[in-house]
Amino acid sequence: MSWKVVFERLVIACALVPELDAAEQARALRQPPEDVGTCVIFQRAMAHVDRINAEANAQATALLRETIERDTGFVPAYAHLAVLRGQAAVHG
Repeated sequence: MSWKVVFERLVIACALVPELDAAEQARALRQPPEDVGTCVIFQRAMAHVDRINAEANAQATALLRETIERDTGFVPAYAHLAVLRGQAAVHG
């Protein structure tokens, strides 16, 4: 496979990631609260992470902590919790 083909596929994949993330977050928010798993709770948290305000930060933090309580090995939850702490330190 040539570098051109690899590069074109990478560009397409990078363009799709934000759309796929947004679709997955919207799907997670539509699910009834009593019928969710760890990944859905994580996606609900991600819907709040990029809003960068105190209320969204608090909602995301609570959801990420719930994700960690359900699965202590779910590393992305720890990583995004650290991001939120950084945002809180910078933005209050």
